[in-house]
Order: sequence, then structure tokens, then C-alpha cells
Amino acid sequence: MTLPLTGTATYDWIGGTSPTDGEGNVGNLNRATLAVNFGQRTVDVGLSLGIGSQALSASALNVPIYRGQYFSAFQGVGGVGGLPLPSLLNITCVPACANPRGSIDGFFAGRSGAGAGLLYNLNGVTGTAAFRRPGG
Repeated sequence: MTLPLTGTATYDWIGGTSPTDGEGNVGNLNRATLAVNFGQRTVDVGLSLGIGSQALSASALNVPIYRGQYFSAFQGVGGVGGLPLPSLLNITCVPACANPRGSIDGFFAGRSGAGAGLLYNLNGVTGTAAFRRPGG
């Protein structure tokens, strides 16, 4: 799999798992976004979800694409050994939560990165999202 060398794309969100916390509570993934700048080798990513009485959102801009395949953004947790310092993940909670922590880890799949997926952990709420590039 080789990503295009130029251009940009806004991927379509096509599905994912329901957000689930460590106690087995299940919520709703309300929004997932992925925009890619192939020339700069970066992504912008965003999530919005609800679980119980908590609404969580997360976003990261200009996240580097490592080795032409994957990307990571973190808040309040360390990086993975051997990778460059990860991008900042901005997490907000309503009602407010103290010291939000989490990560988004994503990858590209298919011919020329026609598909993409990500896994997230936002304050212990985990799930996945899948994307397809229009025309990809």
C-alpha cells in the first residue's frame, strides 16, 4: 500500500463500534472525521461521542503519518517506544472531567490508502471508527 504523494482528501466515516467504558456501559459515536494532506503527510482527526451522562470530544491537527501508514495522537499518556513524540490530542468533556487522558491511533489500508481506521481511548472509553476515501 502506497499513499498518494500529493493532494488532500476528506474521508467518509462509514462505521465503527459503539463506545464502551471499563464497566461495560455502551454509548454512541456521534461523529468521526478524518482529513488527509498527502503532500504534507499529515492528518486532522476528530471524534464526538456520548456515554452515560458524559459527552466527550477529541481532535488533533497536523498529525504526522509515520512510515506512510499510521498516525497517533495522545493526551496525558506517553508515546510508544521508537516513535517520534506524538501529536497533542485535545480532549474535552461535558460535564468537565479532571485531567483528561487518551489516545487515537490510526492506519491506512487498501490500494493507495482508499480506506482508513482508527482506535480510540478517551478517559477509558474505547472504540473504533472506519473511513473510506471518496473515489478511492
